[in-house]
Amino acid sequence: MAKEAINNQSVGNRNQFFDFEKKQCKDSKATVILKEREIYTTESQTLEEDDPTAHATIHAIRKTRLKERKFLLNDYEIELSKKPCDMCLLAIYQSGIKNIYYTEKETKKHILLTPKILKKAYTIWEF
Repeated sequence: MAKEAINNQSVGNRNQFFDFEKKQCKDSKATVILKEREIYTTESQTLEEDDPTAHATIHAIRKTRLKERKFLLNDYEIELSKKPCDMCLLAIYQSGIKNIYYTEKETKKHILLTPKILKKAYTIWEF
């Protein structure tokens, strides 16, 4: 039913964010890295898993924890195809990852995630 509703919606500007053929977010990719070695790379899995929280970032953290058999990923870094949303930012923080790299307007950016940055992101909706 939900997939049918998505296919029948008027798409307008949403085409730039959503691939209706693949039924997933466009350009939503995440790679978890440990000492310059790729551990896990994924795309958003929200529709495939029927889970609105299965953003690429969260999916990558979940799978890396399982693969590496670790709860905290303190020594790991994450590279994202776009700026993380608030939910993903909090998941990154809770996983112990401190270094976030993402692309914004074709420019690579870096965030050293600290409690101060997290508080700022949730206070003014921007970091």
